[in-house]
Amino acid sequence: MSKATQVQPLIRSPRGVYAITRLKAARNAWYWAVHFRRRGQTHYRRFYDLKHGGEKKALAAAITWRDRNLATAKILTYREFHAQRRSNNTSGVVGVHLVKSARQPSGAWQAKIKLPDGRKITKSSVLKFGRKEAFERAVAARAEMLALIHSVCEVLRDHVALESECIDRMSLNVYVPQLQRVGGVVWYLRGHLGQRFASTAAVEPKTDAFVRSIERFVADAEVPSQ
Repeated sequence: MSKATQVQPLIRSPRGVYAITRLKAARNAWYWAVHFRRRGQTHYRRFYDLKHGGEKKALAAAITWRDRNLATAKILTYREFHAQRRSNNTSGVVGVHLVKSARQPSGAWQAKIKLPDGRKITKSSVLKFGRKEAFERAVAARAEMLALIHSVCEVLRDHVALESECIDRMSLNVYVPQLQRVGGVVWYLRGHLGQRFASTAAVEPKTDAFVRSIERFVADAEVPSQ
């Protein structure tokens, strides 16, 4: 991507304007970008100054388009969010997982949900109830939790005094400057990992272990991963 066509954010993006950013596609080609997600669907559109007759008119058009789409693209309710099946779910039932530990090598079926006042977890031991009954108990417990969420949300809905919109997710890229150079990579492989020859064969297991740790965290914390 050339320097002339590189997308660059403008530091004077409008404060307090939700889901709208000031960018440029090329020299003197500025635009407002609307970008938000609802129910797994991305809503995105650009509004160029030249096309709309100036910066202010382009912003007004962007706000109109954003508001119209926000009105039709409703966010998930608390109950709908907790009824979504995650990509890493293997039990076939939302919020139900088989967990094992040194104290319970045969495992326990766990039902888990996040309530407004904190997380609620119940476990049914496979050793005590058997795999089938423990699973059925966990499924029943999760259904009761989901019904409780519905009741809590109804109470909150009738007593809401303030609503606030904010960023619902962010992306963070991290890199090690020294490992961006060949010499730095060779030092890492030989000096840090102690390899006799510089080979990246030892790097893949570390990457896989790191990815697995992230996946475990996502599963334990029930982080949406759409």
